[in-house]
Amino acid sequence: MGQSDSALLQAEEDRARDFRQRGSHSADTSHSPSRRRPEAGAEAKAHELFDLLLTLEQQLADPSSVASVGQAYRQLHEWTKRHVWDKDLQEVLEWLKPDGIYPTWKRQALEEAYRLFYEDVAKDGDAEAIAVLPEPPTSEEIGFRRLPEALVSGAAVRAPLFSSFFEDKTACPIAGRRRWDYEIKRTEAKDSKAHGREIVPQGVRETKPASATGSIAQAIAQVLVPTDQCCARRDEARRARGPFFLPEGPRAAPLRPPGQKAPRPRPLEHEKAENAEGKQKTSYDSHGPYQSHPHQSGPASGRSDHENGGRMVPWGPRQRGYLKELSMFPPPHNAVGPLP
Repeated sequence: MGQSDSALLQAEEDRARDFRQRGSHSADTSHSPSRRRPEAGAEAKAHELFDLLLTLEQQLADPSSVASVGQAYRQLHEWTKRHVWDKDLQEVLEWLKPDGIYPTWKRQALEEAYRLFYEDVAKDGDAEAIAVLPEPPTSEEIGFRRLPEALVSGAAVRAPLFSSFFEDKTACPIAGRRRWDYEIKRTEAKDSKAHGREIVPQGVRETKPASATGSIAQAIAQVLVPTDQCCARRDEARRARGPFFLPEGPRAAPLRPPGQKAPRPRPLEHEKAENAEGKQKTSYDSHGPYQSHPHQSGPASGRSDHENGGRMVPWGPRQRGYLKELSMFPPPHNAVGPLP
């Protein structure tokens, strides 16, 4: 680990310790203005969200009852629904980013721990316990993010240990990416209706560019654009989905506020050409050189030509008027009298 990496980790630890000290309500911090918990702004929201996440984590690790876990999850879900459209949500997530607070990898682990707890309760089939436990977020709510196969198949529920990881794909690839490994252990709970779930971190790894050219480019990128100011990180809040504010999947549709309509798609070049050609055809059909009547609109009768007394009835939305069956072709100009 280089000197710059060590300094970055130390800065994160200091920030996390300062955040926790301001968030505590102990007597030694209440008289210090610099360590007093803020009452408004992004940091105040970050403290509220941190408390809700920490409460759910503690309830899952040692649940006093199924209802207490359900209440902790319900409060978190309601808070995120109220604040998902806040303009300072990106700043709130930045406050939670250090490992000592509640970064994205830990929020993913907490969501998976709650899924395991819910499936454990549902497996027993106790209707009373299931009624007080809200369902985990649906696939649509999390932006169709792909879940681990063990969670989908139910194998993780039966196992005493579930191993998973989170890779930060919002980081700039040229500057390297970080991967957090963790385990979710099944614990014995006070309430015999369900097992507890405890999150155990297993360390972090950072992927570096393999070539020497990549290492040089990484060093240049970190000097010009710091990792915490990368454009990929600045839109993290726009891609956050679900009660745990986790990144959406690649299949997710753009998230819009309630009541906002999707923008009308612009026509492609070939569609513009087809529309122009259709207008020309309509103009020709309406004023044909051998038609005795102009364009007539109206629904088709749906009957055959014989049922209409020899008149040709057009089909479809465009009608050419009514032509007599024997006058489909005009007579010669020098013809006299009716045709034989």
